[in-house]
Amino acid sequence: MASCWCWSAEFSASFKGTDIQEFINTVSKNLNKTVIIDPSVRGTITVRSYDMMNEQQYYQFFLSVLDVYGFSVVAQDNGVLKVVRAKDAKTAAIPLASDEQPGHGDEIVTRVVALNNVAARDLAPLLRQLNDSAGAGSVVHYEPSNTLLMTGRAAVVKHMLEIVARVEKIGGRDMTTVPLNFASADDMVKLVNNLNKTDEKNALPSSVLANVVADSRTNSVIVSGEEKSRQRAVQMIRQLDRKQVVQGGTKVIYLKYAKAVELLEVLAGSGTSGSRNSSSTPSTSHSTQNSGSSSSSSSSSSNSEDSASSNGSSSLGFGSAFSSSGSSGGKTIMIQGKEVTIRAHDQTNALIITAPPDIMSDLEQVIDQLDIRRPQVLVEAIIAEVQDADGLNLGIQWANKRAGMTQFTSTGMPISTAMVGSDQYRADGTLTSSYSSVLSSFSGIAAGFYQGNWSMLLTALSSNSKNDVLATPSIVTLDNMEATFNVGQEVPVLSGSQTTSADNIFTTVERKTVGIKLKVKPQINEGDSVLLQIAQEVSSVADSSSSSTSSLGATFNTRTVNNAVLVGSGETVVVGGLLDKTTLETDSKVPFLGDIPVIGNLFRSKSRQVTKRNLMLFLRPTIIRDGMQYQTATINKYRAFNDEQQQQRGATRASGAVLDNDTLHLPAGGDTMVFRQVQAAISSFYAREGR
Repeated sequence: MASCWCWSAEFSASFKGTDIQEFINTVSKNLNKTVIIDPSVRGTITVRSYDMMNEQQYYQFFLSVLDVYGFSVVAQDNGVLKVVRAKDAKTAAIPLASDEQPGHGDEIVTRVVALNNVAARDLAPLLRQLNDSAGAGSVVHYEPSNTLLMTGRAAVVKHMLEIVARVEKIGGRDMTTVPLNFASADDMVKLVNNLNKTDEKNALPSSVLANVVADSRTNSVIVSGEEKSRQRAVQMIRQLDRKQVVQGGTKVIYLKYAKAVELLEVLAGSGTSGSRNSSSTPSTSHSTQNSGSSSSSSSSSSNSEDSASSNGSSSLGFGSAFSSSGSSGGKTIMIQGKEVTIRAHDQTNALIITAPPDIMSDLEQVIDQLDIRRPQVLVEAIIAEVQDADGLNLGIQWANKRAGMTQFTSTGMPISTAMVGSDQYRADGTLTSSYSSVLSSFSGIAAGFYQGNWSMLLTALSSNSKNDVLATPSIVTLDNMEATFNVGQEVPVLSGSQTTSADNIFTTVERKTVGIKLKVKPQINEGDSVLLQIAQEVSSVADSSSSSTSSLGATFNTRTVNNAVLVGSGETVVVGGLLDKTTLETDSKVPFLGDIPVIGNLFRSKSRQVTKRNLMLFLRPTIIRDGMQYQTATINKYRAFNDEQQQQRGATRASGAVLDNDTLHLPAGGDTMVFRQVQAAISSFYAREGR
């Protein structure tokens, strides 16, 4: 049942159990408005009005009834009204309200509010509690422009605007600049902040406290906040900015990371002129406080016993403490025409500075910027080398006691030595020393005959040596600090020999270190790139089967790299590589006789030596800036070492790289890209040789 009486544009409504769509149609007809009803709008309403209402009041009554039943009206630009569910009104084309057209009552509007003194992201959550978040209401903040977007019923939006205006007024933060004449701006800010800090029970809200910022360039303090708190802070700063009675003071600054002796030299170089070593300082008595990182001196008159040492030099009230082994010689320099004394104490790694307050403040800022934790660099190297050598020596030698001989010393067994040794062996059954030496150093097979004046000696030797090396040295060092890594062994090298009067041979031996040497100096640049200055050497003892070479001592294989590269942190760079094949062929023969086909082989000696080598060197620097990264790197290295031990002990799982049968077995989850490059190069090397 629905009823409505109209007289002179006044309305009185009475609806009982009326379908909501019929209610909407009745109101739209009375107000002469076009209304579009969403299909989801269903239900019945019961409402009664005992007072007469004009058109505006009647329209607001209509909006309120729909709001009670969970529906909203969205006005379109063409005057058409859309009735939808309240929760769907958020996504509709809601009219944008302003100060001139704020909306009325339960109309759904959106308001954009720019904030000047309060952060929108902090205020938005509070306003959401006042809005109908379940219906059409919402409060969204846009942080780049510090703006609020509020959507909801016009009355609620108006109420939130009033709250925002009051909060903005309270949050107004004007600024006042206070120039300082005597105190340091940084020290003044620290002092004011410490005075504002109280226990949690008595702590004041941050909005009530003034914010102070130091401007070191102009030695001023900038104060912002509410007027009363700002005035209170300005008054406090001006009271503290007083001229000190004593112009000089002493502070003990304990360093966290830098070395006091090294930093002393840096600070001494900051003086404009008059720098000199000093064992005395101005006579001033003071007390030292060990709390914090520095201790300041108190001004008082000094007595003669404390101000003068036995040699007449001043010790600043420390007596003979400066003459102990724990402190180094001080530096007295002139900065801005004022005398400054700096000493370093090794045992506590501290600097003792005597300077005027303004100079002291500047020096403290310099020390704070230099006394920082320096990052470290983990440098990992991969050295992959495959070397293969094949040799063949074959020769025939002839001799006649009356006609001469054909002798080839490259065979390692000269026929002349064999003949002399054979004659003596036949005579008395003993061998000469030279013959014994030749037999002990000869490798291969030697066969022949000795009949009458004629003798023949056949020597043959085939050799093959293989050397596969896969080394992964790593080292950690500080930024701009050179580090050296050396792993190897000392090999004895024959340096000389002489025969004594008793026919004893006396030899002298020197030791030569062979192995892996890595010297690196990293420099961290902008963008986490590392400039590496590298000096790397890989050396080993070569396998030699030649008697002539063995008699002269060992042969060493040496590969060195001296280079500087720029690489990003965690990236791998190829520092150097070598792929070579060396073939040495020697053909010794008797002229004319050695050139005869087939028969000429009886008058010649052939030697062939083929050496193939494949060498690559990779480096990967990793920047370590904090303890967590250092711990992670340590754990990874420990796990790799532990897995390698398990593999050597016969464990089933192996995570280390293994070079076996010319095949590089890769770990699961390791640096597979680098190791695959190494494996590909090794496989290509053997493929070219037809192995």
